[in-house]
Amino acid sequence: MFSTFLSNEIRFMLVIEQDSSETNTPNFRTESGSIDWDKVRQFFEPDIVSHNEPLSHQYCTALTPKFHQFLKTFSTITPPNHLQWTNRLDLLNNVLSQRSCTLTNLLVLTSIVEYSLGNLFLTQTGGITPPHLLRDLLMTDALTNLLGETTIFLLRVLLGSPNGINLRNLVWHGFPSEGEVSWLYRNFLVEMLNSIGRRLEELGFVVEFRSCLQDSKLLVGKMNLPRFDVALLKEVVTSSSELQEIQWVGWIRSIALYKEEQFYCCVCMVLPQLEMFLRILYGGLYGRDFRAKIDEYYIIMDTIFEEFESVTEARNRMHDYFRIDLLEAMYDLLSAIRGPRLRDKLSHGELQIADIDEQVANGVLLLSRIENRELRSRARKSLETMLQMFPAIQQGLRHVLAIVRWTFHCLMHADELRDADKLVKFLKFILKYVENAANNLNIKSNAWQPLYETTRRELYDKTRQNLTLLLC
Repeated sequence: MFSTFLSNEIRFMLVIEQDSSETNTPNFRTESGSIDWDKVRQFFEPDIVSHNEPLSHQYCTALTPKFHQFLKTFSTITPPNHLQWTNRLDLLNNVLSQRSCTLTNLLVLTSIVEYSLGNLFLTQTGGITPPHLLRDLLMTDALTNLLGETTIFLLRVLLGSPNGINLRNLVWHGFPSEGEVSWLYRNFLVEMLNSIGRRLEELGFVVEFRSCLQDSKLLVGKMNLPRFDVALLKEVVTSSSELQEIQWVGWIRSIALYKEEQFYCCVCMVLPQLEMFLRILYGGLYGRDFRAKIDEYYIIMDTIFEEFESVTEARNRMHDYFRIDLLEAMYDLLSAIRGPRLRDKLSHGELQIADIDEQVANGVLLLSRIENRELRSRARKSLETMLQMFPAIQQGLRHVLAIVRWTFHCLMHADELRDADKLVKFLKFILKYVENAANNLNIKSNAWQPLYETTRRELYDKTRQNLTLLLC
């Protein structure tokens, strides 16, 4: 049994030791309770590194005691009133209610920070897609110009460098246990979000929000999974010889969240723990150190799922350890590039609380109880077929809109009644196609084939014929 999944170097930076002897820490709050950025700047002034310069491990290690001293001043939270810019008020209210454990709060908060900063970048740059990695996002001129060097510096030390505390990556890859993450991180992140919101309001800065398609429900629905037994899962967690004892608290908390119908937080907790469980098994099969380390890449989900090793091209031993249908199901739902990518979307803050319902949560606890491989295979094939059809369907709908606009333009300039009559008939043809398309589409049952066939048969062929008649 292991007492930690962190190397000594990372644990030193992450774990905040409580020391009552520290009495010389400045007060970084204004009279109103908000962050006093002048005092923060003065405190860190000798240490601040420009946003576009890398942070070395030696630098971050040396800065750790001072940064921890700073975080300890956030023992309380000022009631936040400037969080609307995040577009995640429901999730933040859940965090502020303190109903969830610290680890759950940090999973939610770090994803919200990344999503919200991405929206700032998108708005500030006039629509440029934000960098995929948080560390790259925090090194951009656009965010620094908007928020200032001091704010970006603090976020980089905490979240944005693999050589620093790297809080976001550590919690989302399942490395820390509940006792290794301080509630001070939670308080600080809430205060930072509130402080940024206040600054945006002062600037009159209106944030553009990104949206994301949540298609996990389609795949989970096609799996036809039974409802899992809460009592049975709890028994498995506490009796499993392969599950580390320090993981018990997290799994039990996940079960409690499911029973409380907090499905978003439940899935946030389960995914990193599932990844850590698989990482431990993979490390055991290959004799590799699975802990989080500074000088080595993590064992990630892609490595665990690949059928053949990228270097030796030998068959992945995980494929002999697990049933192939189980690995495929986990890969389809969590990691496949053309799949729902549930884990990525959740960890990057792209999903809202309503996107994770009981059905999705049930599918993520139930992955190890899949018995019908054929059903799962059909689900995968259905998803792939749907994704292949989308471009043609989208092109067809854009074609309809363009034709309707052109037809109305012609109607406005028609010289003869005969021409106008033809154009009206053509509009009726388009209306008939739209009605047929609506009747042939059933999103709940994932029935896209009839719509695809209707688009190819009715729209493209007959449109060309009708346009030919109109133009003759």
